[in-house]
Amino acid sequence: MGRYRWRTRVRSRLPWFLLDRGVAAKGRRDCGEHDWYNANGGVERCYHCALGERPYDPAHFLPPVANSPPPRIRLGRRTRREKLLGDCLAEQRKRREPCD
Repeated sequence: MGRYRWRTRVRSRLPWFLLDRGVAAKGRRDCGEHDWYNANGGVERCYHCALGERPYDPAHFLPPVANSPPPRIRLGRRTRREKLLGDCLAEQRKRREPCD
């Protein structure tokens, strides 16, 4: 768990008039593990520290599946383990016994 996470938990439970007075303000040092939010359409800021700031990019907020490259499809040879498992299953079907 990163630095200043406690502040974010406290901040989510306090009334706004206390937050406006500076109670549970963002940390002044770098938290080390930023969690970003879109501050104003041009800047992203960290929930936990005042130093966390970067230019806004809509791609940062897409789900991980949409950002990840397509999975590699392996064509061709089977691995040794797959071959052994296939052989074991074929033997099991013949004998109707469990494989170890």
